[in-house]
Amino acid sequence: MVNKKFRNITGIVLGTKDTRDYDKVVVVFSPELGKVNLVCYGANRFKSRFSNKINVSNIIKGMAR
Repeated sequence: MVNKKFRNITGIVLGTKDTRDYDKVVVVFSPELGKVNLVCYGANRFKSRFSNKINVSNIIKGMAR
């Protein structure tokens, strides 16, 4: 069953901004949607698996609402 609330996104990271204690806002450019702002909850935690992977000019894959 496909969840229609979420959409797969692949794109290049244009920039990031730290918000609150553990969250990060990521600006992604994807070929399908254009420029998109995403909030990555928990991306700045010490033990997060995303802490070193969300950098400028990296290509990321993820799901967004």
